[in-house]
Amino acid sequence: MAIRKLQGQKERNEGVYYEFDTEADVLGQGGMGRVFLGKRIDSKGGVSQVAIKVMFEGLPELVIERARREASIQIRNDSLVYMHAFIETNDKDMFGVDVTHYHVISEYLNGISLENLINGKLEDRHGMVHPEIEELYNKYVSDRQQEATEIIKKILSGVMALHDVGYIHRDIDPSNIMVTTDGKIKLIDFGVAKQLSRLNTADKGLTSTGQFLGKAGYAAPELILGDIRHQNFSTDVYAIGILYFQLLTGHLPFPGTSYDMMEAQLQKSMPLKMITSRQIKAVIKKATEKKQSERYATSSQFRAAIDSFVFPEPWRLKQGILVGIVAAIVIVVAVGIYMAIPSPPPAPTQDDLYQTYLKELNDADSQKAAEGFKGMLNLAEQGYMPAMYQVAYTYVWAPNDSLSSRRKKNLGLKTDALGLLKENSKNEEAMTWLKKVIQASDSTHYQAMSWLAQYYLNGKVVNRDIDVAIDLLNKSRIEAIRNGDSEYVDKIDKVISRINEKKNESN
Repeated sequence: MAIRKLQGQKERNEGVYYEFDTEADVLGQGGMGRVFLGKRIDSKGGVSQVAIKVMFEGLPELVIERARREASIQIRNDSLVYMHAFIETNDKDMFGVDVTHYHVISEYLNGISLENLINGKLEDRHGMVHPEIEELYNKYVSDRQQEATEIIKKILSGVMALHDVGYIHRDIDPSNIMVTTDGKIKLIDFGVAKQLSRLNTADKGLTSTGQFLGKAGYAAPELILGDIRHQNFSTDVYAIGILYFQLLTGHLPFPGTSYDMMEAQLQKSMPLKMITSRQIKAVIKKATEKKQSERYATSSQFRAAIDSFVFPEPWRLKQGILVGIVAAIVIVVAVGIYMAIPSPPPAPTQDDLYQTYLKELNDADSQKAAEGFKGMLNLAEQGYMPAMYQVAYTYVWAPNDSLSSRRKKNLGLKTDALGLLKENSKNEEAMTWLKKVIQASDSTHYQAMSWLAQYYLNGKVVNRDIDVAIDLLNKSRIEAIRNGDSEYVDKIDKVISRINEKKNESN
């Protein structure tokens, strides 16, 4: 063990210090540094877990300033990650030159991202599925309108707290929202958050006019245009409206590359016909208006609008009552000869079918799982990308007790000592679906690329090709960094490190 103690002047005054083991496994790694599990210890004997990001050396000054600013946003709210401190330490390198180390210390969150919940990926970084998260997911897939609304309410609570102290987040998307094992929904990553009062200041060059911030799929027009003067609370409202749509449908309103999505955010209307709820449709429409003056001006206005929701909706109840009265009249007139025949329900969309099949596929009952997989395979063959991903995920190697391994058991798919399917034709199918997912996602689906790389590494299904595997892993790593998935970056780095070690041994 190599314990490092961290304490700045503020911490000394408060009788607090932080510590972590520099030789322990990292929680995650991104473009700015490695994250370790640490402790916060106070003079009264209190000890709590924290996450400590150790920033890489040689980072540009603007990156350091963003980290410093992020750590300064210290708001206690159930729906926001709490930032504890930004601590600098100084020592000398091997040549006696002064070196400064930077550390960002935040609340430790155990769970999964909201992005993974939407996609049905319930395993945490250890490959475990926590009961609380599984329960939330089951509620979500069984009643999307109600549960999506509850999730958005919690996100809005955090954003309201952020707005109340004058900050806008500017990067709200499901990869920056954590679903914790104790049932909380927490907004994280304040790296590009900024106070409205300082939007037009230089702020050490952290933001420049014309610079695009955030993620294209959720970015308001003023963000895409880099229009700093007009970025305000409604900028976050827009992103939450897009997220609401995604929670209901399982996908973003505008598909394609980042360029395609940015063009759509500027020019295309939201495809609101996909939303069946009248009350939700009206709220999403107002939240995602291209003109800021037509959106909710604040997150509290957005929250007030959805607090008034009633499920099931009154218009549906009235519709049901009216149908009942008409049916009764028909029965009376027909003297009981004819029965009222209800109109057939509208044909389910691919999104509806996907959610039904996903729930069945994850069911512990083998027969339901088989029916779900059959339906998912049918959707995949129709070119529906989320279904392609689920078919591939069911076939690929996965750790014990993961959702994938449980699916295999329920479906009677046998695996060998390496964890690959014994029926090699299924492994070949897995590779085929992975390639289709990568192609359909324009090579941005980093999980699919890393899984495909594993097949080229073990050489059982396809001829072993280290160069192809490393190329896929490097592309996967880049996309994982873009999506802020530091845990996945860490996994990829470990695989690449093992490959390089074996290369060195063979040389």
